Amino acid sequence: VMKAKTGDICHVGYKVWIIQRVGQTQLYTTGKVVEEVPKEAPKAVTIGSNTVMLGIEEGLQGVTKGTKRLIFVPPRKTKSTGLGNPEIAVTDSVVVCITVNSVDRSIATDEFGLPQTDDDESEDDIIKRKKLRKKGKRVDSSDDLPAPREVKMIGAPVTPVVSSPAGGLDTNALL
Repeated sequence: VMKAKTGDICHVGYKVWIIQRVGQTQLYTTGKVVEEVPKEAPKAVTIGSNTVMLGIEEGLQGVTKGTKRLIFVPPRKTKSTGLGNPEIAVTDSVVVCITVNSVDRSIATDEFGLPQTDDDESEDDIIKRKKLRKKGKRVDSSDDLPAPREVKMIGAPVTPVVSSPAGGLDTNALL
């Protein structure tokens, strides 16, 4: 089973709700739906591309096909380099219910269209890769060449949302 990691492409459907506090209590409830991508028409999200909220990308780490997650996204993780959502203020927290339709491995390639390798690749490996490529053979990690380079994503883990027996969100579970 392939688990998603940075650089992989996840095809997902999701709903995003703004979280609203219930009066002066410690309970929260979901408010207005501010974004929705139906699972029947999924969006392709490349983990680490910063095209969706950082909290969504972090929540996709380790998912597999068919995974469903409920993700709490604090204000500092609701931004992206995309257009963003004008309905989400800089102080808003959101809850995202996400369904993963599929996970596709994305491998960086070099100038020959071959999988990217570490900088300390030996000269013999480079020559072997070039010869195989010239012969029209596909070269991948199963050909005894160095594994593709991985990019590490830095950030705090995403906290799942827990509801209280009385309804709403249990803020103690979010702390």
